[in-house]
Amino acid sequence: MFKLSFLIVSYCFMSFVCVAGTLSIQVKSPDLKPLSSAIVWYISNDKSKTQPNYNNETIYIMDQQNKQFAPYVLAVPRGGKVTFPNSDSIKHHVYSFSAAKPFELKLYQGASHQPLVFDKPGVVELGCNIHDWMLGYILVADSSVIAKTNSLGQTSLLLPDAAGILYIWHPRFKQKNQPQQYIINQEQPVEIIINQPLLPDLKGFGNTDKFDEYD
Repeated sequence: MFKLSFLIVSYCFMSFVCVAGTLSIQVKSPDLKPLSSAIVWYISNDKSKTQPNYNNETIYIMDQQNKQFAPYVLAVPRGGKVTFPNSDSIKHHVYSFSAAKPFELKLYQGASHQPLVFDKPGVVELGCNIHDWMLGYILVADSSVIAKTNSLGQTSLLLPDAAGILYIWHPRFKQKNQPQQYIINQEQPVEIIINQPLLPDLKGFGNTDKFDEYD
């Protein structure tokens, strides 16, 4: 579960979050470069406005392609169902020790399994017991209003008719379980600059070892 390092209380004085509408967001790194794969979500002060729909039958996919997780970062609402197809011609052994969802799956090419339910908010870090360079993340948000930035660091959220708090998370955060929080004002689009140092980008780091062709 997330441990919030600070709390920002957002008051509603004709601010943008007081009316329903699409909020455009630009996320940048501390050195002002666009930050892709940042997860952004919104929780209303009236949580009924943004609570996840547990009857949602959407199946989210975390594939394995070319000995990498695809996507590298997946955002799901609490209660979301995730499946892990193996598109490679070799075996994978996916696991997580994260408190939000510890599990393991031995995956052969073309094999199927029941979707896993991610019912605790937090960060789930993924690995493979066979290919130790494989790294991926599932961010489980306690909200139905959630999105991921594109290669330009851009995304958008459809906000409900309520006041609340905007949260930002990125896999390069040193404190993985401490998303940043932001007050939203009337300006649009919103530019958010990450205010903590980022770890080196390990996406795609290393892709061969002596077990490369294990099947």
